[in-house]
Amino acid sequence: MAQIRISEFCNKYGFTLHQIRHATRTGKLKKISSGVIDEEQALHILSNIQPKNLGLISLQHDVNELKKQLQNALDLKNYYEAELNKLGIFPLQVAKVPLSPEASMKKLSNHPVMSQEWMKDQMQQIPESERMFKSRKVQIPSEAFTSNLPDTKE
Repeated sequence: MAQIRISEFCNKYGFTLHQIRHATRTGKLKKISSGVIDEEQALHILSNIQPKNLGLISLQHDVNELKKQLQNALDLKNYYEAELNKLGIFPLQVAKVPLSPEASMKKLSNHPVMSQEWMKDQMQQIPESERMFKSRKVQIPSEAFTSNLPDTKE
């Protein structure tokens, strides 16, 4: 009597939760506790029912097999590269030396888009029609805060 969670049973054998729920509601399958069923009994009861997620389960198994094959191929490749490096057939790979910050700044300052002159030129090219939509501080006169209108109560 092997106990298994319903979600694990569904993932393992391709049945849906609806199929398990239907079997428990009809009284064919009994839950041991909340969310746990007997694996052997469930397989025996559901043996006449086609799993709805069987295609998905087979695809998952295929993907897992391909992952294993890929990992084996990568391990083999790394092993042979290490052996060839030991024999001196492949030259040792030298890490690239990063440029100094001054050199990279100089390189960027010569770049037409990153230079400060280009940025200044771009800022000055904003047409007046776009500038008018930008927020401006406008002084509100103090008369606007006091009401000179008579109270109209009837």
